[in-house]
Amino acid sequence: MDSKQNVVEGVESVSAEAELRPRVVLSDRKQPSEIKREIVQLLVDTSEAKLRRTSDAGVRAGDRVLVCRRGGFAQLQLSDEGQIELSPAAVTHILSELTDVAEWIVPKKDRKGQAYEVAGKPPKDLAEQIEANPPHTLPRIDTVVRMPVLGSAGRIYAIDGHYPDDRLWVQIDSRLELPSLPIRPSAEHINAARSLIMDELMGDFPFAGVGEKQGPEAEKAHALCAILQPFVRPIIDGPTPAYHYDAPTIGSGKSLLSRLVNIIAEGQEPSMQGWPTSEEERQKVIASKLIGDPKLIVFDNIPDGSTVDSSALAVALTAPIYEARILGRSVNQRLPNTCVWALTGNNIGVSQELARRVVRVRIDAEMAEPWTNREFRHELPTWAFENRSELVSACLVLVQAWVAAGMPKWSGEALGTFEAWSETMGGILGVAGVPGFLGNLEDARAVADVGTSEWVEFLSTWLSTSKQGGEDAIGDKAKAKRLMQLCTDNDLLEDVRGEGGERSQITRLGLALRGQLGRVYQVESEGEGTVAVRIVRPSFDKHAKSHVFKLEEVNR
Repeated sequence: MDSKQNVVEGVESVSAEAELRPRVVLSDRKQPSEIKREIVQLLVDTSEAKLRRTSDAGVRAGDRVLVCRRGGFAQLQLSDEGQIELSPAAVTHILSELTDVAEWIVPKKDRKGQAYEVAGKPPKDLAEQIEANPPHTLPRIDTVVRMPVLGSAGRIYAIDGHYPDDRLWVQIDSRLELPSLPIRPSAEHINAARSLIMDELMGDFPFAGVGEKQGPEAEKAHALCAILQPFVRPIIDGPTPAYHYDAPTIGSGKSLLSRLVNIIAEGQEPSMQGWPTSEEERQKVIASKLIGDPKLIVFDNIPDGSTVDSSALAVALTAPIYEARILGRSVNQRLPNTCVWALTGNNIGVSQELARRVVRVRIDAEMAEPWTNREFRHELPTWAFENRSELVSACLVLVQAWVAAGMPKWSGEALGTFEAWSETMGGILGVAGVPGFLGNLEDARAVADVGTSEWVEFLSTWLSTSKQGGEDAIGDKAKAKRLMQLCTDNDLLEDVRGEGGERSQITRLGLALRGQLGRVYQVESEGEGTVAVRIVRPSFDKHAKSHVFKLEEVNR
């Protein structure tokens, strides 16, 4: 059949045996929206065929497979290092794929009215329509992993390919040489695996609890959790907390300890991120990091003694899907959030909002210059790279031992919002014989939430001043400007007010006061002992054009 003599507007049917691309004929009468259904099906069929070929023969240089990543387009392709990676797919990528899957024809007529055809291009508005509404029948992949992982079916995925039930692509790193995994690991298997990680890898890190009653068991347990988490992340149905690597001084090894998570899981150093100074910048950084399908996000070397307070991070830690506006895009993108989160710093605190979203891993070398006087039995991280296969195998043994035991859930009190994570990680550590899981939460929150003590001191001073009376006394009602004077006279809320001028500090204080509305604090009152107080919703002084804040005692 001469296809040129039997052209219909839209997508022309071509037999599979012909090995020809389908022809798409464009005309003024046939708008791109009308051929969208046919061409979308071509995209889906092509992606599925490429994915099958990739599973069988691997990805070839220059290949691109369009997939659906939580409602948005993404593409599987070969990185410069020869690894399959998942990256965003924009309109330009969709246009390129449309060009590849079909032959685009534009019908013309010469001066004599004779019809002829010229090669055309897929319309950009068609690609934009497809990008805005990605076909849900596309293969769904949220993340690519380079080591065996435990899937939702309760078995370890150790063969390259697509696992649609878990929206997962597995490409085992060719550098890994893994022995056969025992179906039912014996006690000897478990002990050897645990010892390799806890003793040989982490045994020289000076884990230390805070306070007389707190030993290092919880800190060690949480360090092991961070290393194991990437191997079981597909079965954790929910968010995961951040690991707060803390130390009293520089050079203790907290950043190195956090880096080991990615070195074992990915076989490469992680990209370490400094702490952004503004909330807007934090939102941008979090979105840009999640776009890249990371296995670990580390906010490293947070300024000494500072309090980490970020609504953007708080949202990210509790959102399995993080929605963000991507620079240069007119639509929000929904980003799967399956990575390990980590914070590192020296004696850093976390706000009350974040305190229930982190678990602490504290180390303390108890020396002035730990980087000059300490010795590890192995040179890290070099030893971890050289023994990565053995370390990955040890992680899998501990995971498989939990599976063989029936995947028992953690029976202790779960970390609120992170119940699935608590049940999984606590269960694995229980079978592995590792004590201390979530054993330092109360202690960690007591020393971490510096912001609470600052507000207690401020409210206690305000309450005391309001009861003194006199011409200069501050009553139980006051504007931010008057409370600013109270702060400067008594060195209160310095972190809240910042280092700007007076007007800037008053503005920051006013916003912070509004953020504390309704929260009850226990403060000391002279002659009354401990009383409960709170700041209530302010009234508005129409004459002064400013809010008035009121401190009231709560009857309990």
